[in-house]
Amino acid sequence: MKKSLILIILMFTLIFISCGGEAIFAGKAYRLKAEAALKEIRNALAKYVIKNGQYPSEMEWEKVLEPYFRTEINPDPEWITRRKMFVMRAKTKITQCEGIVKEIKKDLFFADSSLVENITKYLYPIDSALTFASYEIKEARAYDYRNIVPEMNGLMGFVSNLDVGEEKTKIINSMVRQNEELGYMVTEIENSLLQRDSLMKTDLIEEEAVESLFSHIERKLDVPLLDIQGQTSPPSADTIPLYSNEVQDQIKKITSVLDSEKDSTLIRQLKEFDDMMVSYVNGGENIDFVLSLIALKKKIPVAIELFQSFYSERDKVLNANKVLNGYSSLGNLVSMVKLYEDENDSLPEGNLYEVFKEEEAMKEMIQDLASDPYLEVLDNGYRLTSEALDQDRTKLVMEVGFINDYKKLVRESFSEEGGPFYETNDEGLTYFVWVRAKDVENTILATIPKFTAKED
Repeated sequence: MKKSLILIILMFTLIFISCGGEAIFAGKAYRLKAEAALKEIRNALAKYVIKNGQYPSEMEWEKVLEPYFRTEINPDPEWITRRKMFVMRAKTKITQCEGIVKEIKKDLFFADSSLVENITKYLYPIDSALTFASYEIKEARAYDYRNIVPEMNGLMGFVSNLDVGEEKTKIINSMVRQNEELGYMVTEIENSLLQRDSLMKTDLIEEEAVESLFSHIERKLDVPLLDIQGQTSPPSADTIPLYSNEVQDQIKKITSVLDSEKDSTLIRQLKEFDDMMVSYVNGGENIDFVLSLIALKKKIPVAIELFQSFYSERDKVLNANKVLNGYSSLGNLVSMVKLYEDENDSLPEGNLYEVFKEEEAMKEMIQDLASDPYLEVLDNGYRLTSEALDQDRTKLVMEVGFINDYKKLVRESFSEEGGPFYETNDEGLTYFVWVRAKDVENTILATIPKFTAKED
């Protein structure tokens, strides 16, 4: 039944199209296009009357409306595109170097203290220089930093000479010692806490909470070490990790309620316990960091090559960026020129700094230019010129072209003899515009102003 219904609908659709339905659809599209174009003309007339106080005369209405259909184009010239690509490549080099450093820093938190000390003496100068290099590219301003290739080579030498197997063994041996010490500390601290109130005749410690906490720690204490040694931990109904945030918070809570003078020894033991436990449970991450240094051996040479390439072209990058900033300032001037033209019905020829020097935007733009910007009127647009702040004071030239879309709008939206036709009264307080669409019937469409212009 469902298939039959679909076939019937399809059949009627085909009959509809064959009987002229396609023309109906096309006709509607033509009318909608004409309506949209007519709306654009009405909007242009509305802008004109706001500025001039009355609608244009029938003799010149299309000519005076043409600026409202104008599009400005100022595509980047080849010499600007070339500099943009050059700066982008430099930025990519620094970004890739920063990514490698960020990867090391992310895992460095879990590293053994001796590893951290040896790596950071190279890593911090590298990280600092990369940060300044990134700022330099972004701001087109020279920063004081040196060539960090020696530090990169030093880091490479340290990583290359590192015996990963030996470091892994050191970490496991350290965890074995920590496991034993923590076992003693658990018993000692628990007993001290449980005896504390009776000795001091206070009611500060919750005995059940303390017993539950340290019972959990005793059950889970061997799990990190067994995991590192590749052994299976005994099954347990306790699913909470050995030293989860919740467990650590309980230790800190107990520490916080103790008397800083009377319980100073116990407080010190709890803090030592916390530090050692954090180190112990992070032993696996420490080993992962050591293993990650193997991959780092391949990445550091790439970073050295990238930074060396950037640093050798550093001055060129800085100068290219200054040219781009100057050209961008000319681009920002385009909107100011447009606003001036709308208000004065003409372009501001000559020295634009003198024209706009009171504007805050101009005060900001001129900081990226070595000379005052000038505007020269062309047949179909205008040309902006100035000089960049680079070493060569590169001449900046931006050409803004005018493309008028009015004739194209009329040609594509209305029939060949279909207008638009415009009528207004002598006072220019209202108007009537009508056109013919491109459909078969050349449907007539018309518009009038939403509001009538007022006389002065």
